[in-house]
Amino acid sequence: TGKTDTVEVQLEVPRRMAQGAIALTGARIITMNGDRVIERGDIVIRDGRIVDLAVSGSITIPADAERVDVSGSTIIPGLVDTHKHTSREAGGVLSQRSWELAANLAYGITTGLEPSGWNEAIFTMAEGVEAGVRTGTRMFSTGSSISGGAGTRRGPVDSPEDAQNEVNRMVSYGAKSIKQYWQPRRDQRQWVVESARESEVMVTSEGDTDHLSAISLAMDGHTAIEHPILNLPLYSDVARFLGQANFFYSATLVVGGAGPWGEEYFYQESDIWKDEKLQHFTPWRWLEPHTRRRPLRPVSDYPFVLHAQGAADVIAEGGHATIGAHGQTQGIDSHFELWMYESAMSPMEALRTATTHAAEMIGVLDDIGTLESGKLADLLVLNSNPLENIRATTDIRFVMKAGILYDSQTLDEIWPFPTSYG
Repeated sequence: TGKTDTVEVQLEVPRRMAQGAIALTGARIITMNGDRVIERGDIVIRDGRIVDLAVSGSITIPADAERVDVSGSTIIPGLVDTHKHTSREAGGVLSQRSWELAANLAYGITTGLEPSGWNEAIFTMAEGVEAGVRTGTRMFSTGSSISGGAGTRRGPVDSPEDAQNEVNRMVSYGAKSIKQYWQPRRDQRQWVVESARESEVMVTSEGDTDHLSAISLAMDGHTAIEHPILNLPLYSDVARFLGQANFFYSATLVVGGAGPWGEEYFYQESDIWKDEKLQHFTPWRWLEPHTRRRPLRPVSDYPFVLHAQGAADVIAEGGHATIGAHGQTQGIDSHFELWMYESAMSPMEALRTATTHAAEMIGVLDDIGTLESGKLADLLVLNSNPLENIRATTDIRFVMKAGILYDSQTLDEIWPFPTSYG
């Protein structure tokens, strides 16, 4: 008949957050709220959110709170990755246990953004995590990218109305952000941006391009660009423009760039594939060919130091940079990204790319990204101090997401309901 019907189904299930109170005591707390570091402090959490944190002994720990002594540890916010593909294993069939989401959570990535995901997979997987059906990273997504070429959407938008329809479709799935992927004309890109603004969602864009394209994307109102700007070095006028535009630069140092991909540096540096935690969560068919068969190059062949310096320059001019590891080797790849940024930044500045800057790019800084009263209790308990050695970010003892405490090595739930992940 050429006619369609719409049936709306309203379904709500409880969101899985910890119920009850827990206190982590005696740790160094890197709050990421400015440069505030509490050298020995306590954090009190109730019903999944932070109630208070301060110097040990200066706050009252509720009598009903579970006390966990983490003396000698360092606590940082949960990491946020803004370019995390996590639904590639779906293939039309969703497992009840996603190794991709689990691996990321075990490595402390408590929140991620999936750009250009398969709608029926990523939104379903994300809702399963929120409902407690799956254990894994809290995921947001752009849904299918609004692509200007062959791809999920297959073809450019034809009008402002067409762009708004596409944005509305993604928002109806639950998109927090929209991915504008190389619409061929500038007015078409602007239609997508205006539609995203109308729908009150962020809009990110594909990069791996030159600085002039990046400038035009910023001028047209995109929130962010993903993948590196290929001109090296990034000159000060470009960094200043992007900084003053309050732009978010997600350089994805792990993939792309003006030379070999950054991930390959870490595969040649050590036998990553022997890591017991990676082996526990990652299928061998993914881990073995991806990390064992690697070229050996002089370190000077890798461009990530120059790309990281460009990101640091954008930050210095008032802009932002975020980690985005592409889901190359789920979990540890986000740390690779963070460590590469640290080659051009202080450890505190590098940590911001994985916390405050990243949370703000997605639009969720009110809930995550720092350790403050009222925010979700997303945090990592580290055995060592990343301000002294940035690679301490993988030296994880516990991961907490929305107040639920997990063993980092196994994802066994420790509190509130001790449960084996299996």
